Amino acid sequence: MGIPGSATAPRPRPLATAIDFHATCVRAACGLPPRVATANSLYAGVRFLLADREGRFLGLDGLAEVVRMGAVEHVFMEVTVGATLRLPPEDYDTQRVAAVVARAPEHAAVLETLDAAARRCRPRIGRPDGGATGW
Repeated sequence: MGIPGSATAPRPRPLATAIDFHATCVRAACGLPPRVATANSLYAGVRFLLADREGRFLGLDGLAEVVRMGAVEHVFMEVTVGATLRLPPEDYDTQRVAAVVARAPEHAAVLETLDAAARRCRPRIGRPDGGATGW
């Protein structure tokens, strides 16, 4: 699911299992056994929203609609509004602009929610010089 220092990768684990991921990492680092009894029987997942071109990040279209979706737990911004977006291979950090985290009792519902969120929530990208969109 990720490494302890990752910004979003560990977040679905406690949503699906009720196990505190970071506390488990601290326990392991201190030589203590992890507590792994799960309390929930849910599924969780993450979908990263990617820029499809370079430019200035102006925000997310459809964000308000996505955060109202019942299975969406969180939307994390990965870059700040106004940041310059560049694509691989020049830059591997700024293409990923946001992450949507969803949780539901069924795996298919999580996948459907994340697919719908990715369709509805799109990065708005302006010209690199800060000009209007549609260039």
